[in-house]
Amino acid sequence: MIIGWNIRLTIGITAGLIIFFTFLTGYSAYFNKVTDCGCFGDFIKLKPWQSFYKDLVLLGLVGVMIAGIKHNVPWFSKSFEVKLMSVFTLLTLWFGVYCYRYLPVWDFLPYKVGNNILKVMTDVPEGQRATDSIEISWALYRPNAKGGIDSVVCSTSEFSKKMEEGYQYDDKKSQRRKMVIEGYKSPIHDFAINDESNGADMKDTFLQSTGFQLVWVVPYLESANLSQLDALKTLLEWTKREGMRVYGLSAVSAGPTTAFLKEHDLAMKFYSADQKMLITMARYNPTLYFFKGPVVLGKWSGVDLPSTKQLEKLKKKALGEKTGIAKMFSRKK
Repeated sequence: MIIGWNIRLTIGITAGLIIFFTFLTGYSAYFNKVTDCGCFGDFIKLKPWQSFYKDLVLLGLVGVMIAGIKHNVPWFSKSFEVKLMSVFTLLTLWFGVYCYRYLPVWDFLPYKVGNNILKVMTDVPEGQRATDSIEISWALYRPNAKGGIDSVVCSTSEFSKKMEEGYQYDDKKSQRRKMVIEGYKSPIHDFAINDESNGADMKDTFLQSTGFQLVWVVPYLESANLSQLDALKTLLEWTKREGMRVYGLSAVSAGPTTAFLKEHDLAMKFYSADQKMLITMARYNPTLYFFKGPVVLGKWSGVDLPSTKQLEKLKKKALGEKTGIAKMFSRKK
């Protein structure tokens, strides 16, 4: 649209998309079917009504484009535009594949590098409520002199008075809740690590740790890319020498994970975790994390594992030690 390539087709397709999504987001907002439109992933979080208003603005802009379509003149010749659009298409496809295999270039997920996941889980942003504000009302009834039923809806403050007047309620049906102000919902609300061998909850052990921790996240054990197993084994040997704790995370039960470790000769232990949590942490199957306590120091796709030197560098940086050129300059000084 910017360069004026095949403008009628481009505007027609864009108009069709915007009209469809305006209807869809409007329906979703009115009937409260979807609470997060997901249009921009984790980059921009839009509530249903916000997404609907956004589509109305886009619909107006498309209307302007349609009204002034005769004024849209291509920037380049047809042959050059075809070449340019081919390049754009290939770059777009390449970028998508690259971010899938090697993790997103710009990470907006709650488990991104630098985040303290304990703080993400517990801190409430300024101006946000820690809990929901809910208005409760009660639908009460009582028999009347004519043999019928009198019904009334009252607030919690009026409840006692109405009960004294002979009203009754069914505790399964009569309480009505209305959201007044929605409380803050942490983007990490399902974090859990469990040791199936003894039933121990490892979440606090992990989050309260002050040491370095290596975490190998495998959402789908049966389809994990294992091309970097040798590199993983080298890292496991290094963590053993360094006395670091290693967590393998999977939603699969203990039997298959034990067989998997034995088959591939991996000196580590798997812990169980919720599948939704795992696919949030690992956008590639598998994904490796390096933590200092609950702080994410590094994050890598399973096809691009780091070397022990990279982890050493991250470790020294986290401890405040100077490395490389900085260390050389400090010696000269």
